Amino acid sequence: MRLAFRFSLFLLLAVQALVSQTFTGVILGTVRDSTGAVVPKVEITVINAGTGARVSAVTDEQGNFTAPLLPPGAYRLEASAPGFRRYQQDGIGLRIQQQAR
Repeated sequence: MRLAFRFSLFLLLAVQALVSQTFTGVILGTVRDSTGAVVPKVEITVINAGTGARVSAVTDEQGNFTAPLLPPGAYRLEASAPGFRRYQQDGIGLRIQQQAR
């Protein structure tokens, strides 16, 4: 009986630990212009190079953006805003639980 209780407790704790793990990463950053000033309301698109899946974000008033819950893989980031040239960065690698900037 004690063995069954211990095994049940172990199994419960193991499942809890597995559920709490995150199998995604996040790409985040701050958009600045050529003078170093932050740029709000920039449209950001993060594209998974393997699947073509897209995630969109918009920079806040401090120029910050976050693209969360991305599966591991290679990504391309595109940024566009009125009055600015379109920006593109290829080859962003993302691992599990990584915060890529």
